[in-house]
Amino acid sequence: MENTKSAGTALLPSSWGMFLFFLTVFSLCYASALLTSYGFSDDYPLLGGALRGELLFGQVVAGGRPVYAILLKLFFSWVRDIDDLRYGRIFSVVGIAWVALHFYRALIRQGWTLAESVLVTLIVCTLPSFQVYAAWATVGFYVYAVLAASGAWILLERALGTPGAAIRWGLTLAAFFLQLVAITIHQSAAMFFWVFAALRLGEPESRFRDVWHRLGWYSLFMGGNLLCGFGVHKLAVILYGLSGLPQARSTITVDWEGKLDWFLHEPLKNALGGFFLWPSDSVSLVVALVIGGGLGLYFHGGMAERLRRGLILLLLLPASYAPNLVVMENWASYRTLPALSGLVVVYGFFALQGYQRVVRRFFPVPLTLVTLSGCVLVATGLAAYNVHTRFATLQFREMEFVRARIARAEFSHVSHIFVIGLLSPQWQGRITSIVHYDEFDLPSSARDWSPRDMVFLLLREMKPEYVTLPITLAPPDDAAIPPADSLVIDMREHFRDYLIDSSQSKPRLIR
Repeated sequence: MENTKSAGTALLPSSWGMFLFFLTVFSLCYASALLTSYGFSDDYPLLGGALRGELLFGQVVAGGRPVYAILLKLFFSWVRDIDDLRYGRIFSVVGIAWVALHFYRALIRQGWTLAESVLVTLIVCTLPSFQVYAAWATVGFYVYAVLAASGAWILLERALGTPGAAIRWGLTLAAFFLQLVAITIHQSAAMFFWVFAALRLGEPESRFRDVWHRLGWYSLFMGGNLLCGFGVHKLAVILYGLSGLPQARSTITVDWEGKLDWFLHEPLKNALGGFFLWPSDSVSLVVALVIGGGLGLYFHGGMAERLRRGLILLLLLPASYAPNLVVMENWASYRTLPALSGLVVVYGFFALQGYQRVVRRFFPVPLTLVTLSGCVLVATGLAAYNVHTRFATLQFREMEFVRARIARAEFSHVSHIFVIGLLSPQWQGRITSIVHYDEFDLPSSARDWSPRDMVFLLLREMKPEYVTLPITLAPPDDAAIPPADSLVIDMREHFRDYLIDSSQSKPRLIR
């Protein structure tokens, strides 16, 4: 390549050294999630159910995620209290560092320099999707779907480059199995396969015919995996029923025009925002145009060749979000965006190389390194801020409010615990002017399945002799009347200064 590809790998750090480097960086970046004691949303009912022996995963299995159900079962069967949830978040950060190592090595194998490979990897692994994985114990296992998908791509690449038929088919089957494991953990996270694939398909000097041929193999591989994953889902529905799984999540869409419009205006727009939450339409459009222009300069050959190569990268965008595009449900939470957002970062990196090719003719400026370095500073800073402010601190203070109410109560006169929540699942009130889906800035007491188990777990920790007291969750209705001799925990008191009228909110946040 005529860009800044490295001449060799003799002086590269060892894999263990790079893994420890990434683990250190992400541990510092996500430190608040690792050091703070808190639970979030689904963490509470899963932990409470496990401690009561009521833990059921029918809905998870029915969603086509049996491996994820096994991971949840193993983890929540071991966890004993809220403080132990941090071990799930630690496990997630270790997984993020492992993914980073694979991604860094893939960049190095494609010939990019050490500095470029490290910087791009840091940006990808501090995107909002990975922030959610690091901050939320229940969904932290999704990062292992990303990891399995990365391993599947590595094995498939070895298979495609192996001359022996027996070894080639053995590696392909191993890759297929690993990708199926990824899909049965979380379908959207498993699409990270395409981010690794883009590194190979985006080689600027490759011929279109060769790239198209390799894309065909990738598509055949992923198509077969998605069909198997769909079969797992249908079998699980036969065995378990929907088990509370939303009908729209298990029904194939027929409104393809509406789905395309939604994809462009929500998932893709959010992905183009990079490390910024909820970008405006204008910002996303500018980013798309800048990347498109840079890619035109990045590829080699004539105009037709460049357009065809760009079209291949364009096709990867919907492919990376395929599990969410084929169903009726329109739900673009950030935890479903690791592949789509990762592709945008990779394309942005390619575009920078294209612009640098032009700029260096006039100015000896390392445009790519300077830009990537600035982006890393912003990305890691925002990731640390979001995890600290929008997850750890928010959830810790909410939990401490409940803890204080329990500590002050005179339980000898209490026969019932009456919890008044914040809002219904239809987003009728919010803690900040922008709540990003059911992730950033959302209090756990805003979910109707969390407050009772939050109280149960804190009661079990502080007043275990009263853990059998009935706990009732009431909606945020001033007409709610608690029973006599009740301990009333009104979550509105804690969030009184922060709640807003949903009619004044700007973003579209309907599920």
